[in-house]
Amino acid sequence: IMVTTGRSGSTTLKNLVNSCPNAQMNGECWGALIDLLLFYKKMKMTNTMPNSLEWENGFCLQHLKRQIRSIIEDTWGGADSWRVFGFKDIRWFNRLDLLEILFEIYPDTMVWCHIRDPLEQSKSSWWASDTRSVYHLEEYNRQIVNFHKLHPDKSVLTHFDDIANGTKMIETFKKFKLDLTPQAFKRVTKH
Repeated sequence: IMVTTGRSGSTTLKNLVNSCPNAQMNGECWGALIDLLLFYKKMKMTNTMPNSLEWENGFCLQHLKRQIRSIIEDTWGGADSWRVFGFKDIRWFNRLDLLEILFEIYPDTMVWCHIRDPLEQSKSSWWASDTRSVYHLEEYNRQIVNFHKLHPDKSVLTHFDDIANGTKMIETFKKFKLDLTPQAFKRVTKH
């Protein structure tokens, strides 16, 4: 899962992942996974409520977890040959806690935390028309960096400027067990 902000270079990173054998990084999905994880979180909370008529439910949490996994895999998992699959999304602001649920459902999940300098980023595309974009981006980056600090074994942190460094990108990809070749790096980043 790539957790990032808009106009940070994440599409280029997605394309680099897709240049690797047996890997597929899907594009954004308007926070659909966030909604799915929030649904699971609420159902899990319901399942832990005191045993009373108001909270009586007939669902099995383990069955629900399998259904969530099935939805994720059927929606984003794609081909059986993909060893690594995922997607990027820019809508995790104030929602990074939901990734804890993803870790519960998929213990081997790795999160790619990606940021860009807020001042530079605020000049790009739609951010330029928002006078508060720098403040929003600073806070979002703070959340992303803090998430990475809390989960250093389950996440990798990169910066927009890292994308231009082929050697650094190849090393970063190894952390995800992906084989990014210098040729693929050049082909994807030449645009």
